[in-house]
Amino acid sequence: YEPEQVYSEVIGEHLGERDRLKVLESKGKRITDGMVKRIADRIFFPHRYTDEIRHNQRVVYKRYSLDALNENLYQILQRLYQQLKGSEKTLRIVRESLDDYREMVGFSNENLHALLDTRHRQYLPGYSKLGFMYMLKSLIDPSFFRVEQQLIRGKAYHFCQSIVFNDPDSGHVPEKIINRFFNAVETMFEYRDGMQSIQHDHSMSYRHRNSYHYPYQDYTFQELTGLINLLYIGIVQPTPINKVDLSPQFFTDWNLALMQLTGSSYLAIDNRRRLIERLRENRPIAYFPGAYIMYELEFFALQSIRSRMKLPLEEIITRELLEKEASKLQAVYIFAQEKNLGKQLNKDEITDYIIHGISEELKLLYEFKVIQIIRTKQVCVGIHFPQLGSQALKMLREIRDQKGYILTNRSNAAMMTDMVDMDRFHIGKVPNEFTAHMMGIPISSGYIQFVPAGVRATLSYPTPVQTAKEFDRGMKSDLFKKLVKKLGEEAVFSAIKEDAALHGSPLKHALNTLANREINPGPVRFSFLSGTYSDGMPYNGALASLNFRKESWDFMAVSTPDRPRTVGQFVNAFKRQKGIRAQIAWNGGYILNPELVGKLGLPETYIGSPLGLLISGGIMSSAPLFNKPALLVYKDGSIDIQRVNCSNGLKLSWKGHEILFDQLAYNNDGKKGLRSYYDLLYPKDKIEGEGRTLIRLSGNVVKEVLFTRKNEQLPVVPVGLTLALDPEAVPKGLLPGEVVELMVPGMEEVKHAVEAGPLLLEGGRCEIDMELEGWKHINSIRTQAARLDYTEMRGPKIAVGINKKNELAVLTINGRIRESVGATHRDMAEILQMHGMDKAMGFDPGGSSTLVVGNTTLNISPYNSSYEEDAYALPPEPRAVSNVLIGFIDE
Repeated sequence: YEPEQVYSEVIGEHLGERDRLKVLESKGKRITDGMVKRIADRIFFPHRYTDEIRHNQRVVYKRYSLDALNENLYQILQRLYQQLKGSEKTLRIVRESLDDYREMVGFSNENLHALLDTRHRQYLPGYSKLGFMYMLKSLIDPSFFRVEQQLIRGKAYHFCQSIVFNDPDSGHVPEKIINRFFNAVETMFEYRDGMQSIQHDHSMSYRHRNSYHYPYQDYTFQELTGLINLLYIGIVQPTPINKVDLSPQFFTDWNLALMQLTGSSYLAIDNRRRLIERLRENRPIAYFPGAYIMYELEFFALQSIRSRMKLPLEEIITRELLEKEASKLQAVYIFAQEKNLGKQLNKDEITDYIIHGISEELKLLYEFKVIQIIRTKQVCVGIHFPQLGSQALKMLREIRDQKGYILTNRSNAAMMTDMVDMDRFHIGKVPNEFTAHMMGIPISSGYIQFVPAGVRATLSYPTPVQTAKEFDRGMKSDLFKKLVKKLGEEAVFSAIKEDAALHGSPLKHALNTLANREINPGPVRFSFLSGTYSDGMPYNGALASLNFRKESWDFMAVSTPDRPRTVGQFVNAFKRQKGIRAQIAWNGGYILNPELVGKLGLPETYIGSPLGLLISGGIMSSAPLFNKPALLVYKDGSIDIQRVNCSNGLKLSWKGHEILFDQLAYNNDGKKGLRSYYDLLYPKDKIEGEGRTLIRLSGNVVKEVLFTRKNEQLPVVPVGLTLALDPEAVPKGLLPGEVVELMVPGMEEVKHAVEAGPLLLEGGRCEIDMELEGWKHINSIRTQAARLDYTEMRGPKIAVGINKKNELAVLTINGRIRESVGATHRDMAEILQMHGMDKAMGFDPGGSSTLVVGNTTLNISPYNSSYEEDAYALPPEPRAVSNVLIGFIDE
């Protein structure tokens, strides 16, 4: 019977034998002879099976009668009532718990600052802040974020159930108290306070089209477990009970014991050799115990100390030995929380186990302070440094200063130690898809992971440029070994740590940079950068600077006549067609995409139309349409950024005909039948016909030629220029599809130009003015795939800056990834200002932002076209664009 789960429920396979139906069953379509005989016996000799029949009758009556159905419905309605019942008391408990937890998570002191360098990075203890989407499909599919939110809620309620299940006294807690706890968790998800001042284009609130602030979304899922635990402690008030697993010890061999501690038969990340070497060294250990305290103490404490004392496995540690050796031994510090959390033992339980347990050796080590227990304030899973408390942080810093390291078997620790300035070893087994994708290894595989101080193993989730597995490969690569041999391991780790703090580069790039430090830079120098905004949110990206001292540069704006291409494809095509190698390339200005063409009700011929000035090789293929900035490359090689418009006149040429418009013809009302031309800053939504012939352009292509009557009005199409002429002034044969030549006064010496925007810097000052440039105009808004006129919206961005020496730099800021929330226009201006730019402008932002240097794509695209195949995470894949700017050396 399929589905099998339904069959199992009906039979009652999950119930005790007394409440389970007795049935005859076989698998597959073939019925065996034995099965036929058993069926026949029951048909022809039913009196031999009366007990079976009575059992089934009783089970059916108990489970499937009207009385049973009535009871089930009553229980369901009771539960629904309890779930939906809100109360001021529950809301008050949630508010108080949120206040208490905010203080715990936000704790900071000098010791914490020493352990977590947050000058350029945000500490992220978990997958990602719940206020942001962190499943790849959610970033691309506009409705999938609801699935992600439900998944997070489901995981949260599963954690709630595990707390209840692992509490030995929960069976004696009244049901109304347990219901109150679950209601409090539900209230936690629903409670909101105030609005968010800055939006992010991958935030849950933006997807919901609001700006509400939900306090629980300030935390990662791992942090959320602490809030849930606080609610449980406050409402249920559980009693701690010593529950150490006293099953037999299994230590016979270092490698085997470590493998067994992961709980997996396959190690996807294996750093056993490095860990065993560390355990044998006389260094202090900050040990955060997991669920198997007895085994872990045997291995990480007893065997480690026995090895340091040069004792064989079979020799027992005695009081006499410790009296001689204890003062020379660095301690094993056990960091244990004072409050309960599921199967994890608290400080008092561990202390009781060591003092009153079966191991005399542990007792002695505790007595001689070779094992010490440090009380922590933490209430969430894994390791959360701000929650540890001041005393624990002080001790952790002392351990670090004595070249100690963190060792943990906690299942969430690998997601939470993040960028702490201590070497750490994580031991565990991958529990779910999120962890599997972040680490880059299969579900249920084990890991013994080493991460050096100050470094993140996984970068740019959910489009990772480096997973924990790839980081591990880099640490075992020939290049790493070569550098260690040349510079020493300590120097290599120091360089990796410095790069991680300042640039956030993948390990492969950091090692290559270290290896090529003495090589002269090429025509384009680039570096990765990272930082945090004043509100604590993180950003990272790349800055590419062109070497104008040694090279003579030229630029070209290149467009595709057909379907869009990636910037990398443009670069390859440029080399094939021109025989010139592109040194740098980035996505250009704005175009009309198919979605917008459909929304505006325009013919398909408008797809790909440029939405601003575009000049390539001195040929203007589109005139300015607003007052937005353009990057201008002049024939003499100089570059500039300035706002451009066509208010000073326009010249149109076609097959020997010239049509001139002076500045008086610009956006006039046309009521007297005057010759006119209209850009998209025209304030009205309709143009007066007055018997004139209207010519609609898209770029430099005639799209429509319309003849009007007296008093007739035609709507403005928010795509290109509209020309209004006397019928006699229209050249014969000028029909839709014809290509015309355009020229705007002042642009005669421009060789290449691309209009984009907004203007970010002018004279070294922030000069963002969305009104002046026309971004707030209805015609601009109608052609924006996303609202570019919003100044308080963070997302992926790209911009170009020019310094006072007339040297150009390109900045890209990543968005929609774990380490970078993107940037607002003002954020971009401030970052460029910090890097010495005098003038700057933005280019087409969002998922299309792409910066390529040589053959290397520097930005991280929050996109992969195979997102339907893997909704969680995939490597970044550049999006296609319609035009690019290419910089190359002028030979």
